[in-house]
Amino acid sequence: MKYGKRLVAGALAVCGLSVAALVTPVQATTLSEIAAIRKATPSCNANPGAPWVGRVSGSVENDIDDRIIPVSFVGCFQSQPECERWKEKTSGFITGPIIQYSCDARK
Repeated sequence: MKYGKRLVAGALAVCGLSVAALVTPVQATTLSEIAAIRKATPSCNANPGAPWVGRVSGSVENDIDDRIIPVSFVGCFQSQPECERWKEKTSGFITGPIIQYSCDARK
C-alpha cells in the first residue's frame, strides 16, 4: 500500500499539483477568512482586564458544495465602540442566520 501512496504523490508532483491544490478555492478562501478573523480578534485570555466581551456566531455557506460551516467568534475589547466595530465587521462574514450578536460589559 505504501507503494501506491508514493505513486499517487509522485503523479501529483509530476502534474504540478499538491494535496492543497485539491481544496476548492471557495473552501480555501472561507477557511482562510475564518482564520484571519480569529487572528484579528483580541483574545479574552490575552486581555483579562478588557471590560467588553463581543460574541458573534452563525454559519457560512460554502458555495461549491453548499456545505454549512458553523462559526463562533469571541473577543474582549477595551471599549464598547471598539467591540461594536468588530461585531459589525465580523457579522458581515456570516451568510447564514446569525445566532449570537452582542457586545456586553464583562462581569
